Amino acid sequence: MCSLLNLGCQPPELKAAVQYIVQAQGATGEWPRWLLYYGGPKLAVGWGSEEMTTGYCLEALARYQALVNA
Repeated sequence: MCSLLNLGCQPPELKAAVQYIVQAQGATGEWPRWLLYYGGPKLAVGWGSEEMTTGYCLEALARYQALVNA
């Protein structure tokens, strides 16, 4: 979502992406961990955190909200 918004794109799928992010939020406010970096010769090791994923989700939702409220 952030990449699309950075490019000034507003495809119809953007609203579905927002709905997906909202429904994926956990009961305590976090989003599940997604690996954001892979390493090793076979890319078998990865790193990520709930905090980092939550930060990206919040950025996307806040930017979308600012767009629709503009």
